[in-house]
Amino acid sequence: MPAEAACSRGGWLARALLLLCLLPSAAGAGVVRDRELGFSIDLPPRWKLTYRELSAPDRSRAWIPSRRTDADRGRARIEVERRRHPGARKLEREIRRRGKELTAPLRIRTYPRPNHTELTLVEYRDGSYDRSGAWLVNRYLLAYLPVDGKTLMVARCQAAETDFALYRAQLEKSCLSLSALPR
Repeated sequence: MPAEAACSRGGWLARALLLLCLLPSAAGAGVVRDRELGFSIDLPPRWKLTYRELSAPDRSRAWIPSRRTDADRGRARIEVERRRHPGARKLEREIRRRGKELTAPLRIRTYPRPNHTELTLVEYRDGSYDRSGAWLVNRYLLAYLPVDGKTLMVARCQAAETDFALYRAQLEKSCLSLSALPR
């Protein structure tokens, strides 16, 4: 009888551990699939969709952390935009020009993708004045993913320079998870 009790306790414990392993993935934002814009991206846990003013608001989506301190103090944000592909040469010039405008070095890495495309990840930091006149420095990760000869998906993941270390792994994972969906 004690052996049967131990087995039933062990089975219960195994089921509880399995449930605990599955809970974090269910609690987070997970993979977002936007059929309208034709992309999917893996978001960090507990991020929410927000809206921003754009000349073409139907061409982009933006997410911020649900905790107000992360969104305000950390200025953490993930944006995905679908735009017209400027062509390989113009895109390369755009990336290089961005690097010349900055005081910090630009890091560029490429990752091969299916269908003979590659995702280009650009990391840089930039500063600007806010409304109160304070100098703010943000660090950015930009992921460029050509969908076809006409369309380019761009994921812009950003956070305040002072808090970037807290968000780096989450933002990089999100940028690298950007993929195009068939439309």
